[in-house]
Amino acid sequence: MKSEYEKYIVAHIDVLGTKDILKNCKSSNEFLLKLRDIYSAARSEIGNFNKSVQNEFDQQKDGFECKDFNVKTKIFSDNICIYLKYPESNLYSMYITWFMRLIAYYQYYSLFEHRLLVRGAVNIENFYEDDIFIAGLALSTAYEYEAKYAIVPRILICDEFKSDFFAKEKREGIPFTRKDFDGRLFVDYLIYTNRKDKTPKDQLTEHRDILIEKFKEAKEYEHKLKVLLAMIYHNRYCNNINEWDLTHKTGKSIANLRQLGDCSIDITEFLMDNSL
Repeated sequence: MKSEYEKYIVAHIDVLGTKDILKNCKSSNEFLLKLRDIYSAARSEIGNFNKSVQNEFDQQKDGFECKDFNVKTKIFSDNICIYLKYPESNLYSMYITWFMRLIAYYQYYSLFEHRLLVRGAVNIENFYEDDIFIAGLALSTAYEYEAKYAIVPRILICDEFKSDFFAKEKREGIPFTRKDFDGRLFVDYLIYTNRKDKTPKDQLTEHRDILIEKFKEAKEYEHKLKVLLAMIYHNRYCNNINEWDLTHKTGKSIANLRQLGDCSIDITEFLMDNSL
């Protein structure tokens, strides 16, 4: 068995508000069962996603195949590490897009299906994994970004990732990301609010209601503040439809998309009724 570092795309994700969740749960076992359900679902979704990508292309027909697309996970406490071996140059753009799509979906799924806010970071660097443990700069740097810079429920893009991506891709932005007020790129998971079974407005209304519920449930000032900042992201998404949304997401007119602004939260009024 080889014991050496290789280049990987790595996401480190942390569940927020575990103290509050433990206080609201009837027992610590209830919380453990909740986490187990979430991570089991995540593993299942990732497994299905791998198969979908691997079967999407045929080497004879398309000139390449994606049999080595194999996203893996390791779970420790209330953290999850999701990682993919660094792709060959001819597959780079597709693999990055698919990986970022998966991370966006994981954040979306955690909140909409399990009412859990997460934060984290994605990096490209040296990494080692086997059946027992994981280690490397890709993970340690992603952990540092999550702990020091993410602060609110967002998954950041590390500088090493950005440097690697823009050195290879001549395009404006990394797929499934948005720039925040502090200039940092983060995963734009609300892109997933366009589903066949629900309209974007229905999904964003649900997202708004979840955040309001999370704010009211929070016991600590710090957690309430994090939820409040998530509300600001929600409003930005509702009120500032970007080009990606217009051309790839719904295909609807700008006038119809602007109706999503009805789903926004009046922060001033909300804080008058619900103090920090």
